[in-house]
Amino acid sequence: MVVTVGNRPFHVLVGWREVALAPAVLGDHQGAVLGMCSDGGGDVLCYDALADEELSRGLLAFATAGRESAKRVRLVHSLASHASLVYDEHLFMKSYRVLEPAPRPEIELMLRLKRSVSSTPCGRWPTGSETGGTWHSCASTSREQWRAVFSR
Repeated sequence: MVVTVGNRPFHVLVGWREVALAPAVLGDHQGAVLGMCSDGGGDVLCYDALADEELSRGLLAFATAGRESAKRVRLVHSLASHASLVYDEHLFMKSYRVLEPAPRPEIELMLRLKRSVSSTPCGRWPTGSETGGTWHSCASTSREQWRAVFSR
């Protein structure tokens, strides 16, 4: 969901479950709760979808157009601007909450670095005209990638 506050767009990934099921899914992420909503069939609890492992794995499948999947996911960092996730300890995803028009220098640098130095997969997914997030394989270390860039 894209929400505009003032003139700034924010990307909010919303999940929902029946009220009785939500506590088990959210575990210790109770701060992710947004509130009660209606899904047309009854009341559901709405929350930040990145606090839900099943929905986070679904986001990976969506972002990679089905090329990648994972058995485990962990939320590494959740900030106002973005959230960082690691899948099966080898795929990294950054989901942007604050949307900015392309090109976004941080994203362009990451994609060019990954494509020029490494054959490991990477990509981004759009949210309208902005980038909703990026993902890449963590098969090689950042130090190796930077060394290769500066040795050219």
